[in-house]
Amino acid sequence: MTNQIYYFTGRGNSLVTALELSKRLDSSTLIPIRHGVRHEIAEEADSIGIFTPVIDIGIPAYVLKFIDQLQVKDKNIYVFAVVTSGGMPGAAMEQLRKQLKKKGLRLQAEFLMTFGLGWSASEEWLSQIDRMAEIIKRKPSQKLKLAVKDRLLTMANPLAKLIIPTEDKKFALNDSCTGCGICEKICPVKNIRLEDGSPIWLHSCEQCAACFSWCPNEAITGTNLASRTHYRNSNITLGQMLNP
Repeated sequence: MTNQIYYFTGRGNSLVTALELSKRLDSSTLIPIRHGVRHEIAEEADSIGIFTPVIDIGIPAYVLKFIDQLQVKDKNIYVFAVVTSGGMPGAAMEQLRKQLKKKGLRLQAEFLMTFGLGWSASEEWLSQIDRMAEIIKRKPSQKLKLAVKDRLLTMANPLAKLIIPTEDKKFALNDSCTGCGICEKICPVKNIRLEDGSPIWLHSCEQCAACFSWCPNEAITGTNLASRTHYRNSNITLGQMLNP
């Protein structure tokens, strides 16, 4: 069984989940959903996995665009998805389901993984990964039940998507910036350019939090939701983020 696993990550939660799952599957290729990476399903692939965080109670626009551009010859291929969330997933999985349907693909297995700010790998979390792997190997259909409150929360997502790209105007630098360029390299949507050793944001932001979460000096600040914490997954290294 050959699996192509695509992941979009800013803080590392989706990546750590994808890595752990890939260890439990027979043959898996991990591919980041980021600028400059080709997304083409290999003909020998038996399944497609999509890993994405929830941002502002919905799926990042960049992930939805990735699905729209994905070229898949076998429309009957097994598709599974893992949504990572801090506790408010909303109807993000339903958004994924609908976007895949537009491409003629059916989302057959749905999983939700919750990460708190003090999260670290635990036996309970690893057992969830074990269960996920067993389901994917058997290829059954598994749908998440969507609560009414989650659907109501996600009704605000279209408005958020209009605001999100320019929320980077609220980002600022403090005196600890050294011009190392990590923020420019780690941004998955190429929204940052260095000018005279300082980052300039280009207003196509996804609010993934990669730039300020992985800044070694916590030099980037802001007033938007994502920049309220410099949390990053402690089980993922900067090297893994930059060189998947």
